[in-house]
Amino acid sequence: MPARIFRFLALFLMLALFGGATALAQVAPRITIESVPPGAIVYVDGAVQGQTGPNFKVRINKGQHRIRLELEGHKPIEQVVTITAAQKLAFNMEKAPGRLDVKFPTTNDIARGAEIYVDGQMAGQVPLMIDVPAGRHLVEIKKPGAKVYTENVELKAGETKPIWVQMVAEARNGTLIVAADAADADVFIDGQPRGKAPAMVELGEGEHIVEVRRNEAGAPTWRQTVRVSANQQVKVQAQTLPPPPAPGSLIVLSQANEAEVTIDGTTKGKIGQPISLPAGQHSVSVTAKGFSTVTRVVIIEAGKPLIEKVDLVGSAESRGVGFVRVIMLTPMPGANYFINGRMFDESAILSDQGVEVAAGHVVISVAKDGYGTTKREINLRPGTTEVVEFELRNVGKLFIASQPPGALVLMDKNLIGQTPLTRENVPAGEHVIEITKDKYEPTTQKVLLKAGDQENVSVILRPTPPPQVDKLALQKGLSSFSAVTIPLGHFTADVGAGYAYFLTGRMNVGVFKKGNLPGIRELGLDVGAELRTTFYHFEIGGSIRFQAMRIDPFAIGLRTYVGGGGGPRQRNSVQWELGLPITVLAGSMVKLTAETYLQVYSDQNCPNVGDIRNIYNRDGAAGIEALGDYLKAAEHTGDRCVGRVGSDGIPPGGTMPNNPIYDSIGYVPGQTMLGPVRYDPKNPAYQVGGTGILERFNGVRGMLRAIVEVALSPNMNVWLLVEGAPLQGDRQMFTDKFNRIFPVTEIPIYGRAGLSLKF
Repeated sequence: MPARIFRFLALFLMLALFGGATALAQVAPRITIESVPPGAIVYVDGAVQGQTGPNFKVRINKGQHRIRLELEGHKPIEQVVTITAAQKLAFNMEKAPGRLDVKFPTTNDIARGAEIYVDGQMAGQVPLMIDVPAGRHLVEIKKPGAKVYTENVELKAGETKPIWVQMVAEARNGTLIVAADAADADVFIDGQPRGKAPAMVELGEGEHIVEVRRNEAGAPTWRQTVRVSANQQVKVQAQTLPPPPAPGSLIVLSQANEAEVTIDGTTKGKIGQPISLPAGQHSVSVTAKGFSTVTRVVIIEAGKPLIEKVDLVGSAESRGVGFVRVIMLTPMPGANYFINGRMFDESAILSDQGVEVAAGHVVISVAKDGYGTTKREINLRPGTTEVVEFELRNVGKLFIASQPPGALVLMDKNLIGQTPLTRENVPAGEHVIEITKDKYEPTTQKVLLKAGDQENVSVILRPTPPPQVDKLALQKGLSSFSAVTIPLGHFTADVGAGYAYFLTGRMNVGVFKKGNLPGIRELGLDVGAELRTTFYHFEIGGSIRFQAMRIDPFAIGLRTYVGGGGGPRQRNSVQWELGLPITVLAGSMVKLTAETYLQVYSDQNCPNVGDIRNIYNRDGAAGIEALGDYLKAAEHTGDRCVGRVGSDGIPPGGTMPNNPIYDSIGYVPGQTMLGPVRYDPKNPAYQVGGTGILERFNGVRGMLRAIVEVALSPNMNVWLLVEGAPLQGDRQMFTDKFNRIFPVTEIPIYGRAGLSLKF
């Protein structure tokens, strides 16, 4: 019994010593932080800890931490430090510069682009933000044509002070000399009197209005716009005019008391009133209701009156008549001219005045042997003149109609329009009329057209029977990989072998096909299912292919694929592809396709931490060792799921490297309790290409592929596919780090070949 008590006390003492040592090891070290100058606020991992000063200390847990110091008027300091034990950290705080915000108000645009000088040094152009040391500074703003703007500024460290620039343009003057040909003339500039001519005046730069006025009653003012340039002299010689002579007067008399007088285009009122006019020629028009307007030219003498009597004649409007004038576009001697069935003399009807005709509905016709008769109908209003043009030729008129309308019309092999169509001035004689319309059978007729006559052509078009489908050629042209989709009612089945997928099988089924579209010719859609395998990883997916355009020998489409699968040791993957195939067609025998596509993938190459924990909880140590043992569970010597080992299966240096599966839950072989978790996806020792070994490997790659398909028979194609992601990162699923059958780094070029069966 005493021995048993002794052993119990010894065991209790050992456990107490071990626990105390562990507690001491976990106490955070005390860190001394100083700054010059003192008083800076200290942040550790974003949390305020206090201000630097004498004996400022803070406890910080071991490991990496972000230390930041902030002090008014100084630049902040931020640094990442690794704490391993008690230590002292010292920082020198650098003074923050001041800042000048040089700008201008919208009402002083002259300051825009002016040069900024700070303490005599060029600093840039307005507007601008300028960093300067704290203290007093002289700011000067300079711009040609404007006065220098100056301001003294006192800045504190870290302070931003605005400077509003107000600039004033410099005065720029020139000299203007005004002379005149008159002995007594006054000078006005911009409406202001400037003395007698000649005059010398100093003016601001720019345009000015100069006026010279003779001191004679009625003399016109001489006026001119003159540009004055700075520091230059401009001379102006005014050529003035004397007063105009005394006006004369005109009195117009007529039998129509209400007649009005218009002189030189300006209405002067009723007749019988004296009208003052300057000496010279004038155009006088007298108008009255019910009378024709009479226009005369009169000469007015200075200071003398003139009486002009005008006899008015009743107007054509009041008499209910108008005038018809005929113009022949081509001379036609010997033609006969008729108005309302009455023949008129050729010289009268072709004259500038025409012939007088009662107002109303008027029919004019011109006839000549061998040219037929041409008619025009007009509505003649009283008092108006109607001009009618004729062209007699050995021609006739055609009217062509079809059912349905909109058919193309060719006359003598020349396209002349669409139905319904009226064609005038068609040469007399025999013509061949062809009428065609898409989806209808063409028709041809011969027409004998006489001069001056009209012939009517009317046809009913018959629909074109649908073309016979060459089913053998259609089946021979079926394709599994090109931009040309499979028609509804057909499908293809493919099998292929190659790399990186060793064996593939797929089936495509037609869903939709529409041909003969304007500018497109053919659209289509099909869907497919696909199986891919490396014999270690199996993937099943589905695809949709859209044919956007086909204009032989080219076709353009759009392809998308979504698939996913898995394999041993909880691995799985999912990927999505979106591609743009462009195909060159060599008849129905050969199809050459180039495609660029986007590949988005997400691969789980090792068990994730959750799966590992579930296996341990379910199967215990045996389950976790079966999953992560170096010598039993590893696929090969480079398997990163269980760590790094040599070619002989022994870890480098004879010591166990990091085992991600064990370290993810703290498992140690032979130990019944789980220890601390050492696996960290951010630790490079547990990463491949920057991603944690037990995490999902996500990526996006631009891919290129080329496919050639050759039809061996209507039911079989042979195909070759080459694709890859040149100059891009590895997809780790296809490397020996996670799959024994692949090389150390991914081969950038893949290839597969196979057969397609077409139904």
